[in-house]
Amino acid sequence: MDDTRVTIADVFVDLPFEAAGFDWDLSEYDGEATNVGSLWNEGSGVASVDPGAASFIVESLNVSRSAGTDHNRPIHTVLVGGPGQGKSTITQWLAQLYRVAFLSGSELEKNGDIAPLIAEVRSRATEVGMPSLRSRRWPTRVVLTEFADFIAANDGASLLHFIADQINIGSAVHIDTMDLIRWLERYPWVVFIDGLDEVPASSNRAQVVRAIKEFLVDASTVGGDVSIVATTRPQGYANEFHVDSYAHVQLAPLDVTTALKCAHALLEVRFVGAHATVARVMSRLEKASEDDSTLRLFTSPLQVTILTILLEKLGKAPGDRWRLFSAYYDIILSREQEKSGGLSELLQRYESDIAAIHRIVGYELQQRSSEPGETSSALTRTEFETIARDRFAAQGHDEVAVNALMSDFTQLVTDRLVFLTYGTADKLGFELRSLQEFMAAEHVINFAEASVPEALHKLASSSHWRNVVLFAVGGIFAKKEHLRAEVTLLCATLNRESEVETGVLVGADLAADILADGSCASIPKYARDLADTAAEIVSARAGQRLRKLAVLRDTYSEQVVRDRARSMTPTDRRTWLNRALLLSLLEEERADSGEYLVNLVGQASPELVRDLIYYSWVEGNSRIAEVCSPFIWDEAPWDLLSINGHGSYRRVGSAQDDQRPLWVQHFSALTSYRSGVWREELQSSAITFSLTPLGSEADAWRWIEQTCPQSVPELRAIASFALRPSQSTLSTALRLLALVDEELIVNFRGMPWVLSACIRFAKSRSGEDSGPGGDWAGTLNSLSELAEVGGLGSFEDWVAAESVTPPQSPLELGHIEQWAASERRDRPFDGKCAITGVPVVGTGFQFQGEIRSSVEPNAGWAKLKLLATAVTETSSDSERLSPDVRHLFEFILSQYLRGMSEEEGLDELGSASLEWLLRSLVAQPESVHRWAIWLAKCFRLRGVTPADLDAIHNLGLSRWAIGRDSRAELPVLELLRIFESSPRHWGILRLVALHDPLAALGAASLLTSVSDEEPRAVELRTAFSIAQALDSRDSARGGLDAVLSKVMGESSGFDFAWLSQQIKVNHRSPGFLAVATAASDYAPWRATDLDDLLWSSALA
Repeated sequence: MDDTRVTIADVFVDLPFEAAGFDWDLSEYDGEATNVGSLWNEGSGVASVDPGAASFIVESLNVSRSAGTDHNRPIHTVLVGGPGQGKSTITQWLAQLYRVAFLSGSELEKNGDIAPLIAEVRSRATEVGMPSLRSRRWPTRVVLTEFADFIAANDGASLLHFIADQINIGSAVHIDTMDLIRWLERYPWVVFIDGLDEVPASSNRAQVVRAIKEFLVDASTVGGDVSIVATTRPQGYANEFHVDSYAHVQLAPLDVTTALKCAHALLEVRFVGAHATVARVMSRLEKASEDDSTLRLFTSPLQVTILTILLEKLGKAPGDRWRLFSAYYDIILSREQEKSGGLSELLQRYESDIAAIHRIVGYELQQRSSEPGETSSALTRTEFETIARDRFAAQGHDEVAVNALMSDFTQLVTDRLVFLTYGTADKLGFELRSLQEFMAAEHVINFAEASVPEALHKLASSSHWRNVVLFAVGGIFAKKEHLRAEVTLLCATLNRESEVETGVLVGADLAADILADGSCASIPKYARDLADTAAEIVSARAGQRLRKLAVLRDTYSEQVVRDRARSMTPTDRRTWLNRALLLSLLEEERADSGEYLVNLVGQASPELVRDLIYYSWVEGNSRIAEVCSPFIWDEAPWDLLSINGHGSYRRVGSAQDDQRPLWVQHFSALTSYRSGVWREELQSSAITFSLTPLGSEADAWRWIEQTCPQSVPELRAIASFALRPSQSTLSTALRLLALVDEELIVNFRGMPWVLSACIRFAKSRSGEDSGPGGDWAGTLNSLSELAEVGGLGSFEDWVAAESVTPPQSPLELGHIEQWAASERRDRPFDGKCAITGVPVVGTGFQFQGEIRSSVEPNAGWAKLKLLATAVTETSSDSERLSPDVRHLFEFILSQYLRGMSEEEGLDELGSASLEWLLRSLVAQPESVHRWAIWLAKCFRLRGVTPADLDAIHNLGLSRWAIGRDSRAELPVLELLRIFESSPRHWGILRLVALHDPLAALGAASLLTSVSDEEPRAVELRTAFSIAQALDSRDSARGGLDAVLSKVMGESSGFDFAWLSQQIKVNHRSPGFLAVATAASDYAPWRATDLDDLLWSSALA
């Protein structure tokens, strides 16, 4: 056997992953098709991509952030995976890839020591089919346990301080944070942040997450192009990395083919040229993969590696995880004992003591790693020797014998002791966290037998200890028969305890994990009891945990899960939904539950079917969507079409390969706003505008026209216009749309620009925007009459307008001048559009340039500056500008202000831009909602110092200061004071409600002078009621239910997405559990993300 150290370049295999609702059509950015495979597995709610996770991350990093090609997609990634699933390996591999790319073409590439390593990495990358790195980035890898200890020991330390410190170790050239900041300005970075789960909440996790966010603020300040790739286990992950900025990639269990590839790669390195040995071990592995009792061990790279090493000597694979790790320890110990020398003799003579020392060290380090400053989990030599001395003394050795033994161990244990190894800084620990957790579990089950159940009960609700508990349970079923009943009792007890407060049923989750481990697969008595307990998830806040039930493979669990899913007994709303979801997952896994899902949906009430349709659309569950297809027109299709640009159902692959239900295919085509086809000629553009041209998505409209019933006449009329645009079809569509709730229609952007311009025009002249007398239906009816007589132009005019204003074009100065001068106030456009082009109200805008002012300004920034200059020279008088033109101008100036850097502050144009915006705001406070979200984000991300508040109050600013510790609510409250005297300040009040009602509770006092008859008063009081509930530990459930009914009511301007976001942002607030539980119960079909957060909180 070759004992040469195995490197990552020798054995790396890309790993499969799952991703819900991805919207990354990466072929848009390089001008050629990028093989990302099919994003959909028919029958599931999870998108599965053919290339591995590492390839996917590389492709996402190939998107240039500085070229304006991000199209508002998440720019960072969170890699989520269980123990030993390969998260750290992927970050190590990617860091090597980017190091190789960084060194390409440099003198170091020719260095005799480095060149062979570079060649190995490149060779392996080619062999596994990694995509090319088209966007070179400087890589740095941060082990979060080390960073957590660093900031615990160094007050005020930042991530940049830590990176500088790591670089300086062993370097002849000293660098500091200012060097790194200058490097951030000049070169793209990728930061691999490994092991969030290893910094538990009980440690300084919040401080670590805050430091990462502050690093991103620093990078943004200097215009840095930075992408983060973070890793975590799912247990205890509380969405610290927000989905708006981080794409979440879930590593999937290995399929047998990939698992055998991993094993073969390892064997080829370990047994170079020994083909017979490789073939013998591979034969054993293949045989084990065909046995259901051992198949579960092939699901993670770590387990496959251990299994491969075991089967070099063993003829048969162990049947569960505990036996796998136990046998691995025995094999490694046996190898050390077989070697010649004094250490071998010591290991043979003191075998039981060595095992005990491993157990004690494992438990000690697991405990330490939950404490601030101790997360890196390692012992000094002195600490290790103390543990060893205590063990030998406890076995009756006198002081002289102990000293002699310690002298022998000190001389012989220079590198490793079975699982324990010395690392950097001369500290000893476990190379892999799973080995530490296994030994900690062995220590727990070797407590005095009466205390083992109590110890497990204390640990079972902690995500930090979950893997330890699972190993301990495996050990109990393997060798502690008299404690087996305590395991089933523990799960049942945890269920009763957790149900009181949140109903997440921690015991059911633990039972499912125990069954998945296979530790009681051959003991029917306990397997049945645990399966019954696990199946209670169906009646709980299941979140993503239903999949745990669907993949259970032992006979007893399969039957219990099937029976629970197929039950037709009357039940509550949540359980019914969970049954349907579980049936869809069982159909995916075993293809044996489809008819039960059809029967369940067929017997459901219209309300339940509506819930399920909504869920299938939002979560992207194709199987449920197919079963619900017969009911789609009965259940308010506008509710689905109004969810604009939803990512779960993007068009993927070619049309002939699309296996999704027809309604999903066509609704997706109409709601997927895909303006981002990157073209070289747009690279120097600051802002582009796009529109939906006539003739778009004809297949989808034709299907709607053919299948949509007469009960939805307005949708049929839109289809008629889309397929046969004319004055008459436009008039009919507008007349019928006047009968529909404006809140539904205005959020649907799939209509041709002619119709959408009319809709948006009517919206801007109704409600708040219009002032007194706004009339949605009246405006649309008037436009209908105009259309009939040609007052909105003709088909020929509209086609001509598109030739003047192509579907995606850069915004030029001429557009600003033209729109400012030619926009009509009585209609969105007329026949003159054939000459002037598509009106601004018929377009959408996207920032395309680089938000960077002082650091290497590019053509896009220069163009933005010209646009901003033109706007500031235009009057902000509301009587002169139409609302749509003013909206565009606000957008341009807001983008310019975003580009101001900390060092330069606001330049003369920036000050003029801010003054223009605030002057417009003062003149039209009711329209603030048009850009309130931008303003809120601006304050949240950048902060404003108290000194700046006076300047804001005076409608001017000499500089834009970025205060890391600034309170985001300060500028919001100051703006409220500015508008306090305005009789209609709904816009700014709404800003507070959308931004952070909990932080701005003080603004609620402004509502005391507002009449209850005002249409937004209920909405805003509801928002502040939610904030008050989050801020209190004593929230009454009855009062919460009343508030929630208002949030979800037709008269409310908020919705469940807003509520969910407020709960998630404030998940550490006193009233979080009460509000989240009530919200989850009120709308279970929309609360899967809240359920997951409640589970994470229960396992904190």
